[in-house]
Amino acid sequence: GYYNRPLMNFNEARPRSPEELAAAIDEYFSALDLSQGLSSEHVRGFLVHLAEEGATAQGLEMAWTDVELFCAFLENSPAIGSLETMDSWQFSRFIFDFLEKEVYDPRARRSERKRQLLATIVGLFGHLFSKGVISSAQSAEDALGKIFAGPKPRRLSRPVLRPEDRLGWVTGPTTGVAHPIRALDLWLTVVRDADFEGEWKALIQHLDQIALPDADVKKEAAMRLESISSQDEVDPLHVLGDRQPSRAQIERARKYFYREENVRRSRSGRVS
Repeated sequence: GYYNRPLMNFNEARPRSPEELAAAIDEYFSALDLSQGLSSEHVRGFLVHLAEEGATAQGLEMAWTDVELFCAFLENSPAIGSLETMDSWQFSRFIFDFLEKEVYDPRARRSERKRQLLATIVGLFGHLFSKGVISSAQSAEDALGKIFAGPKPRRLSRPVLRPEDRLGWVTGPTTGVAHPIRALDLWLTVVRDADFEGEWKALIQHLDQIALPDADVKKEAAMRLESISSQDEVDPLHVLGDRQPSRAQIERARKYFYREENVRRSRSGRVS
């Protein structure tokens, strides 16, 4: 699952002192690999703000647990390029899919737990905005309002992706360059692995041989991906984090590539 570290303070026998909690946060962030710009300094500053507003030691522990979960979600969501680019549906995925499926929390399905968790993150975003770290906290506030507009929390759907929509960035281990990954880049990579044995050359050859819609656009993108994958060991699938493409994602990618609902394939998996 997403979260493979034990919660550092889920079963604290006593609330820690501010110094102990700050040290625990620094220790946690030292082992964290976040690409969205959130730091231990930001989180410690947020907890100091809560303490100044009257939060108890136990309240600070609870807030840190919420932020810790959010950090884990971010670490395994590389498609989220920055805090400022998060959409409402991504906050929804955090308190529904992540909380219910990837974390042991006996209260995960309770409305009040979801509200508490998201309210903490909205507070974090508000603090970061007040300090000039981010330019807006509106998306987080909108998510809270939309999800809890009715008597029960409502899951927000992801908007339909367009080929040109950017999903995130993948940093090449060789050059350290951050390469933008669009939806069409991800779909082409999924089709490459599913139908062309992971070979860009085979996929490009297929585009040369078969008249497919927007073949030139697909070929140009595939040639770019072949180039950066060979020069910089970049795999667009990294925008999915640790997850493998689902069956639905594979079929969505095939639909884009072939523009057909059903594609006949040989037993080897190659298109026939």
